[in-house]
Order: sequence, then C-alpha cells, then structure tokens
Amino acid sequence: MTLNRQDKKLGTVSRPLQFLSVAFTLTLVLLVTLGWLGWSSYKDIEKDQEQSYKILELKGLILQYDEVLTMSVKMASATGDVYWEKRYRSVEPQLDLAIKELVAIEPDAFNGKAASKTEAANIRLVSMENEAFNLVRQGRADAATLLLTSKDYKTEKSIYSSGMQQVKEYLGNHAKVISEKQRRRAFLAVLAVIVGISLITCAWFITHKNIKMYISNRKRAEEALKESEEKFRALADTSPLAIYMSEGIEQKALYINPTFIRLFGYTLDEVPTVDHWWPLAYPDPNYRKQVVDEWQKRVAYAIETKSEIEPMEVVVTCKDGSKKDISWGFITLGKHNWACGLNLTERKLAEKEREKLIKELQAVLKEIKTLKGIIPICMHCKGIRDDKGSWTKLEQFITEHSEAQFSHGICEECLEKYYPEVDA
Repeated sequence: MTLNRQDKKLGTVSRPLQFLSVAFTLTLVLLVTLGWLGWSSYKDIEKDQEQSYKILELKGLILQYDEVLTMSVKMASATGDVYWEKRYRSVEPQLDLAIKELVAIEPDAFNGKAASKTEAANIRLVSMENEAFNLVRQGRADAATLLLTSKDYKTEKSIYSSGMQQVKEYLGNHAKVISEKQRRRAFLAVLAVIVGISLITCAWFITHKNIKMYISNRKRAEEALKESEEKFRALADTSPLAIYMSEGIEQKALYINPTFIRLFGYTLDEVPTVDHWWPLAYPDPNYRKQVVDEWQKRVAYAIETKSEIEPMEVVVTCKDGSKKDISWGFITLGKHNWACGLNLTERKLAEKEREKLIKELQAVLKEIKTLKGIIPICMHCKGIRDDKGSWTKLEQFITEHSEAQFSHGICEECLEKYYPEVDA
C-alpha cells in the first residue's frame, strides 16, 4: 500500500520526460521557424539589394549614354567629322537595351502621361538628330548646328529631360521604399528572434523548475519509501507468519523472512523461485501436482485482479523431513507478490487431541449411562435382574456395566457378627 501511495504522490507532479519533450519540440519548432524567417528575410533583402543596385547601375548608364548621344551629335555638327556618328550609332543600342532592362524591372516608372510625353519627345529628338547627321554627311554642318540649337530641339530636349528627371525621382523614391521595407523586415526578424528566444527561455525555465520539483518529490518519496520498507522489513522479520516475497508470474524470490527459514529450514538461495520450492515442500508427485495446479490457478487470478486468494491449507515437508500444516495466503502489491504462511501444526495437533479426548469422554459417558435409571435389586440377597430376566450378583453387574473393579473385605460389624472368635 505504501508503494501505491508514493506512486500517486509522484503522479501529481508532471513527469520530466513530458516537459523535456514539450520544451525540446518547442525549441525545435521555434528554431526551424526562426531559421526559415531569417533565411527568407535574407533572400528577400538580397533580392531587393540586387534590384536596387541594378536600378542604380541602369539609371547611371542611361544618363551616361544619353549624354554621350547628345555630345556625339553636337560634336558631329560642330566638326563635320563622321566619327561622331559612328560613336552615336554604337552607343544608341546600348541605351535602348538599358532602358528595356529598367522597364522590365520597374515598369511603373515608365507608365502614365508623363512617360508617354517623354517617349514621344525622345522619338522626335532621335529623328532630329538623325537629320542632323544627314546634313553633316552632306557637308552642311552649319545647318546641322542650327537644327540642334533650334527652339523645337530645345523644347523636345526639355520635355525629355523633365521626363527622365521624373523617372529618376521615382526610382529614388522606390529605392527609399525598398530600404524601408528592408528595415521593417529586419525589425520583424529581430522581434521574432527576441520572442522566440523568450518563449524558449520560458519553456526551459518551466521545464527546469518542474524537473527540479520532480526530483525533489522523487527524493522525498524514495526516502519515505525506504523508511516504510525498513519498517515493513522490521515487522516482517519479527512476524509469526512465514513470508515469501516474489515478483512476476514466475514468482522469483526477493525476500524470505526468518520465520520462513525457521519453519521450513530453507534459505533464499535454496528456493530462488517457486519452481525450486515445489519439489522440496511437496516431494510426493501426485500431491505436488494437486497443490501446484490449485495454487497457480489462484495466484494467476490474484495477479490479474490485484486481489487476495482464499487461504489454501496444505501439508509442507520441511528440510529436516518433518511435516507441517500450513495455511497459505497470497496478495499482489504493485509489482511484488506476497505469500504468507500460517503454521497450523500445533492447532491441528490440539484439534486431534481434543477430538480424541471427546471420543474418550463420550465412551465413558456411554458406559456411565448404562447404570442410570431404575435397577431391579433383591431386597434380601441384593442380586440384580438384568434386561433378560436373569439375576446377577451386584458385584458382577457393576463390573460388567462399568470400569469399576471390586476388592473383597469385611466391615467390623460383619466381622463381629460372623466371626466372633476373631479379635477385631
């Protein structure tokens, strides 16, 4: 019963393996989540940075190529050298390619009315610059210069420059948005790490607290159990019952008390299991089979139902060859089995002696009863008539109907009456 109470007491405290499992699982989930968030944030930031760097690069190239084209057409009109046209033609596709890449990355920067005006102005500027190159090739450099310094060219150039300035501002604002987005992601990532670490810390703190509590309660329970076992051992060692403690269905012996050894003469080494006990205690095969079958049946039921068995009386053969009448009981407590034997030998002997005495007394009473009742006796010779009608001397009748015996003598009155010559 002590074992059961201690188990219930420990059951009120959360088991450490459960807390360790929860803490470990929570830690693993949070670490995986934080790792995934960190990696995802890193890849997004990396992607945004690559995009920002690419936009800055393309913006710089577009401005550079635009200036190169403008300078090339002006130099061609000023010098009349066709070299500048070749340079113009080599840079022109690069500018177109840079603009296409930028449009692919940030299509919103080239949408709207302003973008349409810019595109139209660019087309007219290209047309006017191509016309200027034709004039240069015709040897009319002055006419080309006039065209490039004309009001129409300057107007279209102003519209184009204004549109490109808007694109530049949009890209700058977009870069700020991306930078803010990156900062927000970094903040959320740091916040997630802080929250995750806090949760992990709380989980392990609670786990540590409960494990410490469990160990403390376990230690107290073990001390209480040890004290209880010591008390029980002291009681068992002085018990008048023969105690055999075992475990499992095979009933492997763990402890036998001094009364067991004193009664039967066998030690724990001699009966390590119940299978070693049977042939020693019940050497007769037939009787042993009868006892074992009945005992195993009762014990199996007791172990299954955690209950006691009905006391079983048997005759045990001791190590010295003597026989003792024993009443065996059996109960399962926790994982231990307890077989307790009560010595009935003296009681059985006393019962036999009592039965013998009762029989003897009954026989005596039976004899005494034959002398009871009305006995016909002769008033003169004192003879007694029996049931058959025959007369028998008093002495013979009493002798036949009781255990009394007669010895003959003579009283003083009769001596004087019948033998006066004899001096009394």
